[in-house]
Amino acid sequence: MLIIGTKLCKARFSRRFILISGILFSFCTPLGAIFGFALSSSEYSNSQVVNCILLSLAAGTFLFMALNELKDELNAFRPFLFFKSCAFLLGFFLMALLKIWV
Repeated sequence: MLIIGTKLCKARFSRRFILISGILFSFCTPLGAIFGFALSSSEYSNSQVVNCILLSLAAGTFLFMALNELKDELNAFRPFLFFKSCAFLLGFFLMALLKIWV
């Protein structure tokens, strides 16, 4: 929430808009957890398929947020942009291999 508030302040949105956005953002995680639990425990759905879809959406959202935050850091010092991008991708793939291996 702090990062979103900072980004909205830098973009010069009104305080009211920032407050409403923060409140809506704060309710997304609990509502998503309740929604996911309701879908996975439903007798009409295949819970493994639902779990895979919801986990994929969560992972994609996490990666989007992480990359969005790192974008400014990567562009801050241009001479090492290629090296930093390669190091980030290497770390990402090593963590994916670790997940597959373990």
